[in-house]
This record gives sequence, structure tokens and C-alpha cells, in this order.
Amino acid sequence: MSSFLVLIWLVVVAVGDLRTGRIATVLVWPGVAATVGMSIEHPGVLAAALATATPYLLAALARACGGGDLKLAFVVGGMIGDVGTGLMVVVSAAVVTAMAHLRGPARETGRPHGPALVTAALCALGIE
Repeated sequence: MSSFLVLIWLVVVAVGDLRTGRIATVLVWPGVAATVGMSIEHPGVLAAALATATPYLLAALARACGGGDLKLAFVVGGMIGDVGTGLMVVVSAAVVTAMAHLRGPARETGRPHGPALVTAALCALGIE
């Protein structure tokens, strides 16, 4: 049952980002809190969360993504719990977003990244 609730939560986050271009902070803070809480007993969760979020931190500092993407990446990394797989998710999401951007209208400046990150995470979680 909890896996189903997490799936619903991820879909709500992705659809919200797709519709509005923003990831609501109120939606991701519970995931951030759960990730931090889980890392107390399982330090690998924190390592994976930080590794997955680091590229997003650098992108946010360069104003290439928003804080919602950064927080979502932290949570996704914690859910995955493996540094290598978390980084694979980051690369996969970046490729999907780049491909979507290349296929879109030339004048479009921004594109939501949450759906690509959620999709890549679900694929990685399904594989493991």
C-alpha cells in the first residue's frame, strides 16, 4: 500500500509541474523529511539523496532549474538509496528533458523537468 501512495504522490508532483511549470514546496517537504528520517538508520539513503541532488544544486545556482527540482531530486535519490543508480536517474532525466526541448517549438524557453525526473526514477525503481 505504501508503494502505491508513493507512486500517486510522484504522479501528482509530475503532473503539477507539467501543468504549472512549478513543483509546489508543500508537496516535496514531506518527502524531504522522510528522506532525512530514513537516513538516520540507513546512511546510504543520505549519500544517495545528496549525490542525486548535487547536479540539481549546481543547476539551481546557475539558474538552470528551480528549487522544486532540487528538493525532488533529493527525495528521489533517497528513495532509490543507491548513489550510482541515483546518478543514472539524473543523466536519464537530463537526456529526456533535452530531447523534449529539441522536439518542441524553437521559441519555448523553459520546460518542466519534474516529469522526466519522476519517470526516470520510476524506471530505476522498477528495474531494481
